Amino acid sequence: MMAEGRALFRTCALVGVEELRAAELDFGIIPYPKYDSAQEEYNNLVSTICVPGMGVPITVQNPETVGAIIEVLARGAYETITPAYFEQTLYNRLVRDEESYDMLRLIFASRVYDLAYIYDWGGVGFLLMNMNERRQTDFASQYERIEPRAAAAMETTIELYREIS
Repeated sequence: MMAEGRALFRTCALVGVEELRAAELDFGIIPYPKYDSAQEEYNNLVSTICVPGMGVPITVQNPETVGAIIEVLARGAYETITPAYFEQTLYNRLVRDEESYDMLRLIFASRVYDLAYIYDWGGVGFLLMNMNERRQTDFASQYERIEPRAAAAMETTIELYREIS
């Protein structure tokens, strides 16, 4: 709808900007709004749905060394690939105006990860999406139904992190 000029706003990951760029549409990029004027900083959710992962076989003889190498590679990518993607792909190819470039910098500087979304404790991470697919509007009762499972699953995750730290 946005690419056809039938919508004023669209929520999307940055990959969605590609299709807007292909449209003959003048568009800009803005962050999610703050909750209210008392909120000091922006919070921009990082989508974790299509994030690549890395697995290490259980047969590896020295997992600490492998983990250290993976960390070094990830740090190197963060310092080289991420800035190149920002400058070459986002700014030089997709973004059409200086204001959107500034907004991208703000978005990247205010990234947050929603652990409830990542772990989907008790189904809470995808609750709204699932309700939308079923055309349900009773959020309070849906949340109340899964809240005990979500709280228990969250506590289990916290305990697991305490054990490894």
